[in-house]
Amino acid sequence: MQSTDFDFPGKKVSCYFDGSFARLRDITGSRPLFFITDENLFSHYKDLLSPHPVFVMPSGEASKVQSVADSILQQMIEMEADRNVMV
Repeated sequence: MQSTDFDFPGKKVSCYFDGSFARLRDITGSRPLFFITDENLFSHYKDLLSPHPVFVMPSGEASKVQSVADSILQQMIEMEADRNVMV
């Protein structure tokens, strides 16, 4: 599995690539999870993702708009997501 770290003011964020879903808890521990995916990927990984909160957006460039971002944030607010949630 590859990882890349990004340094932001006051916080380092690690992003993981090419990892097995089975190793997810090795990385996240017991922290709550929230997935953002499109309907194409969700159709392939529904069984893996469904135990967790998931925001499924329509596929394609048309979904890369502020209203979709607002919907993601609204769902996170409704689930009372805090800084411990892994997105």
